[in-house]
Amino acid sequence: TFMGYDYQYDDAGNKLVDADGVYLTTDEIVPIGTTQADWTGGLTNTFSYKGVSLYLHVDMQKGGSLHSYSNQWGRYSGMFIETVENNIREDGIVVEGVYAPGTTINDQDVSGQTNSTVLDAQSHFFLNGGYVVHAADQYDATFIKLREARLSYTLPRTLTESWPICNVQIAAYGRNLWLIHSNVPHIDPEVAVSSSNVQGFEGGQLPIERSIGFNLSFNI
Repeated sequence: TFMGYDYQYDDAGNKLVDADGVYLTTDEIVPIGTTQADWTGGLTNTFSYKGVSLYLHVDMQKGGSLHSYSNQWGRYSGMFIETVENNIREDGIVVEGVYAPGTTINDQDVSGQTNSTVLDAQSHFFLNGGYVVHAADQYDATFIKLREARLSYTLPRTLTESWPICNVQIAAYGRNLWLIHSNVPHIDPEVAVSSSNVQGFEGGQLPIERSIGFNLSFNI
C-alpha cells in the first residue's frame, strides 16, 4: 500500500485550495493506492487462411497503481508538453477547486467559492505536484498491450514435395509492439513492476524493449 499526502476535498468532492491557489493536503499521510492489480489476463488467437497465419497475443492489467517520478520531476523541470500548453509559462494557471473554509482574499471571505487565483507555472508544478501532494503523481496502472504478433506463411506442399525438406514456414514476429491503452502519461506503466521488493515506483525508466525478428522453420 502506498502511503502519502492526498488532496483535501469538500463534501461535494471538490479539491480545496488556499488563497494562493495552491492545493491543500491532508494533515497526515493516508493510503493513496496499492500495487496489487484487481486482475491480470490475456487473450490469444490465431487466424489462418490458405497457408497464411496471424497469431495475436493481447496482455492486460486492471487496477493497481504506481507513483511516477518521471511525471513528477518532468513537469517541474519543464520537459513535458503540458508545461507549455495554453501559455502556462507566461500566463500561469488557475487550478480546478474551491477555496477552503476560512480563506480570505483582500479581507473578503471566499470560502467555498470557485478558485480564481492565478498561480505561476513553476510554483504550480512543484507545490501542486507529487513532491508535495503525493497523490498528484499516483496513477492507475491499468494497461492493455499488444504483447506479441506473428505473421507466418507455410509454403504449399506442391511446391516443396520434391525438396529434401517439408513444412517450410517463413514468419515475422514482434513483441511489445503497441501500448494500446494506459492511464499514465508519458511512460509505460509496466516499467514500475520489478522483481525487487520495491514495487510501484517509476523513475527515469526506459520503455520496455520492442523486439522484431524473422524465422524460418522446416522439417526434414
